[in-house]
Amino acid sequence: MIISAMSCQQIETPSIEFARSLYSVRNEASTDITLVLSKESPSDITVPLSFASKAELGTEYTVSSENIIIKAGETSGAITLTNNSLGSDDEIRISIKEVPAGYTPGSRSTTIVSPSSQQALIYSFQCESADVLDKYIATIELKGTVTENFTAAERLSIPATLSGEGASLVSCSDGGNFIVEAGESKGTMTLTLKDANYTGAAKLNINITEDGAYIGGNTETMEITVKGVLSPAVIAGTWEFEETINLEELEMWFEEYEDDASLLPVHNDGFRLTFSRNNGAYTVTPSGEGDWNNYFRSSAISWTKPVNTPSGAVILGNYTADESNMFIAEVDTPRQQMTYFRLDKVNRAFSADTETAGAGAIAMRLRNDGRLEIHIRDYSTPPFGEMWWDDEKFDADMFSFASTFKKVN
Repeated sequence: MIISAMSCQQIETPSIEFARSLYSVRNEASTDITLVLSKESPSDITVPLSFASKAELGTEYTVSSENIIIKAGETSGAITLTNNSLGSDDEIRISIKEVPAGYTPGSRSTTIVSPSSQQALIYSFQCESADVLDKYIATIELKGTVTENFTAAERLSIPATLSGEGASLVSCSDGGNFIVEAGESKGTMTLTLKDANYTGAAKLNINITEDGAYIGGNTETMEITVKGVLSPAVIAGTWEFEETINLEELEMWFEEYEDDASLLPVHNDGFRLTFSRNNGAYTVTPSGEGDWNNYFRSSAISWTKPVNTPSGAVILGNYTADESNMFIAEVDTPRQQMTYFRLDKVNRAFSADTETAGAGAIAMRLRNDGRLEIHIRDYSTPPFGEMWWDDEKFDADMFSFASTFKKVN
């Protein structure tokens, strides 16, 4: 007699359940209700739900669907529940009405949605994009879903997430949270470059976790380029003038004060600047035609502290600032992250007829499109812009003549 033994292996039935046993939804806000599977679904499945509450579905609260669909190959699906006018005791009990064939109910076959008396906050990043040089202070602006003119009653900590290759290159203040101080409607988080010698262009994205408490507004994510502090070594080579940024608008402002716009140093076709290393130090050398020949001289170039910054500038580090040139803000990013440089020799008279030798300063940024942006930031009374010029205060918007250059060699 031959007896054969057969091995029997129990096949585990996959389970289905809600991701959480309790959800909270704020006034006039939404939250996602999620179902999860213990293993991927081989085909699309539709899970009908039941809703029990004193509040009326479709009036005091709404849902995007009364069924959750989980696509083939995925392990979760969700619907969105919106609090239109729920009272504080209008709890909503959501249950799986019918468990799909081939699945067993998990421990969370029912979930509770609890209304919150607090209003949700709508956040929006101040800028869509920015650069981390040595550091950058990211800002979000807040308003309420009920009270638009929101101010925090107490200090708030709003969690952020960073993703992308640049995320590992920076450290974040306050554990990666935006901090809103009591009485304020803006929150900030500082990103600091870990390696002071880093140069590059690694991207990262900042997002706020939307859990029903915070809802994305006009700018719900921000792209950061981690570059490091700009140095002459990074821009070594020859750069040719391309354009004065927003020139038409700039000229109009001068003309409104009855200045002669034709005298402005904006005629620079063919003008070039060459950054090179000589005997261990970097120099900048002008060449070609153009009004900027009236300022630039062959000179040593080195980092310097920010000088003559625009109104509202934020000093970031020893040589860097986050600032807004109003003419650039109209046509490009609203704020610019600039690195400042000292020129040992310039013509401070900024004139073809008068030579006043001395030191000067420029601010530069290497843009994501590969162009070099240069702002002239320090000189004496010039032979142009007489009606705008103020010997007591350098007007960085009007007298920087921010211009782009393209690399030619």
